[in-house]
Amino acid sequence: MEAEVAIQPIAPPEPDLTPDEMIRRARNLVPYLREQGTIMERNRCISDDVNQRMIENGFYRILQPRLFGGYEFDLRTYVETIMELSRGDSAVGWVVGFNAGHAFQAAQLPLAGQIEVFGQDGDFRAPMVSTPFGEAIETPDGYVISGRWNYTSGGEVSNWLGVFVKVPSGSDESAPPDIRVCFIRDTDYHIVDNWHVLGMRGTGSKQAVVENVFVPKERTFSWSKLIEKCEAPGHGVHTNPFYQTPTQPILGTEVSAVIVGVAHAAIDAFIEYAENKQSPFPPFPRLKEERRTHDALGRALAKLEAAKACLYTLADRQMKRCDRVNTDEKFTDEEILMDVVLVQQIAALSIETVNIVYDAAGSSGAREGNLLERVFRDASMIRTHYYLDHSRTAENLGALRLGFKRESYL
Repeated sequence: MEAEVAIQPIAPPEPDLTPDEMIRRARNLVPYLREQGTIMERNRCISDDVNQRMIENGFYRILQPRLFGGYEFDLRTYVETIMELSRGDSAVGWVVGFNAGHAFQAAQLPLAGQIEVFGQDGDFRAPMVSTPFGEAIETPDGYVISGRWNYTSGGEVSNWLGVFVKVPSGSDESAPPDIRVCFIRDTDYHIVDNWHVLGMRGTGSKQAVVENVFVPKERTFSWSKLIEKCEAPGHGVHTNPFYQTPTQPILGTEVSAVIVGVAHAAIDAFIEYAENKQSPFPPFPRLKEERRTHDALGRALAKLEAAKACLYTLADRQMKRCDRVNTDEKFTDEEILMDVVLVQQIAALSIETVNIVYDAAGSSGAREGNLLERVFRDASMIRTHYYLDHSRTAENLGALRLGFKRESYL
């Protein structure tokens, strides 16, 4: 820890808030979020009113260190909360889930950087784009960065942005560049609206543009070292060993908590639809009375239950890693890739859940304005996420098990 930097602890807004209450709040907001979902999809961003409710309920602070105004709840609480928000609206779950999850990344910064980004009141909301679209010029005190980063989810309702940049290795041109994470203020980037897509429109995952912005070293850390060695300058700032566990599973829970919530929303929509749809053919049964509906719903429920079980396993497995921090037992590439393939299985099960009920609903379920139609589009969009490329991960995992090196960290 940097002893020369003075720490002024920040109390969370509700010091006595419990994990159960956090999850309950998210569950109670499901009807409201469904009402707002169509509007946010049309506007292609989270509304200010919805975002303010997310702030007031403390959702962005779920994983944020207690020292800096967060609730520092465990990962199980995080995934259950984000799952419920995503059940209400997938875009809200995505923006809140990712922004809240990135408090873990901010906790990797040096102490001085954490003091700055968490601010005086602990209000920290930051998308983070993990593709190094930008370049950095190193200076004695930091980096001057420029670039364009796509997929800035929630960039219009955040107050920070984490971007990945490539820093040349210097005189050795054959050495790979250092990939660094830089946190910049919302005043140091502007948004270009290029988010015209099939689904997840309400996330506002537009392009952030940065032009010659200076970022001090304390607001950066090496992603390369974090991935390869599980090392970061912020390790040791917090007494909770959670902030020294591997980062990849945290990123995985962000994606998987949302897609499970989306699958749950699909089942909700199908049940409501089945209650009201009537067959145009004699004897004119309602959809809920048909055996094929029972079969489809049963299969969908089974897959959703399996996806949730895998999600909880993923969260619990990461929390158990806290016991290994500061011991000689290292985190291995193979165990991390096992978590990544588990995330991909969660996504596959969730998407299968959506597909089953979407097919069973019939053509009228695909009408614009139907919740099931929007959920189907959102799930189809999520499945394209880079993290969910199972063929790449499977190849890397198989190579490791057979004694070869992996080709990439995913």
